[in-house]
Amino acid sequence: TSEQPDPRYEVRAEFSDYTYWNGTWKDTIFTSLSLKESEKYVNKHKATYTDLIIYDLKTDEQVASSTNG
Repeated sequence: TSEQPDPRYEVRAEFSDYTYWNGTWKDTIFTSLSLKESEKYVNKHKATYTDLIIYDLKTDEQVASSTNG
């Protein structure tokens, strides 16, 4: 059996009130090992969701958003 590595990046719908529950963000809509894949997702879906952010789980920081590229 092969285990999947944990994702490095999360794309989240940006809300003023994040909810953390049971070890995950309830507003996470996409996860990826690659920043490039996360950026592709944001570019494809930014018309559907008003504000998307890419969050780096390793550095614990926001690295990009649909409003600032």
